[in-house]
Amino acid sequence: MQDANQPTGPVTEALHLPRYQFKQRTLSLMKLQQAFEVTNPETKEKLFFGKRDRLWLKRDVKMFYGQDDKGPNMMLLKDNSIFDRFGSFTIFAPEGQVLGHIRRKFWRSFFLKETWEIFDADYNMFGKIQYNGSLFKTWFRKLRVLSIIPIIGPILAMLMRLQFEYVDNNGVIFADFKRKASLRDFYILNFTESNVQIDRRIMIGMSVLLDAAEGR
Repeated sequence: MQDANQPTGPVTEALHLPRYQFKQRTLSLMKLQQAFEVTNPETKEKLFFGKRDRLWLKRDVKMFYGQDDKGPNMMLLKDNSIFDRFGSFTIFAPEGQVLGHIRRKFWRSFFLKETWEIFDADYNMFGKIQYNGSLFKTWFRKLRVLSIIPIIGPILAMLMRLQFEYVDNNGVIFADFKRKASLRDFYILNFTESNVQIDRRIMIGMSVLLDAAEGR
C-alpha cells in the first residue's frame, strides 16, 4: 500500500503531516456516541472527526474530513468482532474498497502487552502496533490502580502515560502514539519515517481506536 494510492487534493493534504493530536470531545461523554477530533498540534487546525456508537455490540467508527460529521467521508472502520469489541476491524474507503485490516492479538494483549497486527487489503501482514512499556506498568494500568486514588490519582497517571509503537515487518519503528502529560486525554501520533508504505488513513483510524479503548 503505497502513499500514491491515497487520495490527493487540498482536502487530503492533511494526510501527509508528520504529527497529529487526538482527543475525545467532552460533550460526547453524555451522549450515545463517542466523538473524537484530530488536529494539527502545531496550528490547532481541526483536520478529521470521528464518531463511534457506545451501546451496540458492534461499534463501527466513522471518520470525516473537517471538524464534524458534515464533512466529506474519510473512511469506515467496520467492527468485525463478536465478543471482543476491540478485536478486529476492516477499513473501507468512501468508495467502498478495502484499505486494510487490523486485528488485536487477544491473549498476548490480555496477559502481556497490548498488540495489534496490521494487514493490507489482501490480508498480507504489514506490521504491528505494540504497547511500549514494562510488564509492571502494563498491569498497573490494566488494573486501573490510580483511578481509585482521589485527587492525586489523575496526577500520578500522567507519569504512566499510554505509549504505543508502530513497527513494520522489518522491525523498523515508523510511528509512535503517546499521551501528552496533561489531566485531559490528549494523544500525539508522530510519524518518525516520512516514506511509510501504508495508507495513512489506517494509522489515523487505528489511533482513534486506541484512544477509545483507553476509556474502557
